[in-house]
Amino acid sequence: SNAPGPGREVADVSSIPQVRRAQLEAQLQALRNGTEPGAAPRVGDFVAVLQVHGADRKHLEGRIGKVVGTLPLPNLAHSGGALSLHFDGDGAAFGDDGLVLTVAAKDVRITEA
Repeated sequence: SNAPGPGREVADVSSIPQVRRAQLEAQLQALRNGTEPGAAPRVGDFVAVLQVHGADRKHLEGRIGKVVGTLPLPNLAHSGGALSLHFDGDGAAFGDDGLVLTVAAKDVRITEA
């Protein structure tokens, strides 16, 4: 096969199948934006809550919040620490002024850095 493999140089980008090229370009764009999987959220980033442990009384799962604080937890390897997120007010569960809640960093994904 003439297809380039791992560690082999690609002389002509057009030789890469279109679907694979689109995947690679999306990954590069995510790296540029700071939204790649495993990226550490920073103050000012917007994140989506992927998982809530226990009862989700505030209906956080799937909501977007802005990171307003970070707390690294070096004793918990690979935890990513905790994040304080501000959620805009909704007139209901988050009131009119919004709400700041703390969530585990491993339970969010950066949507906008």
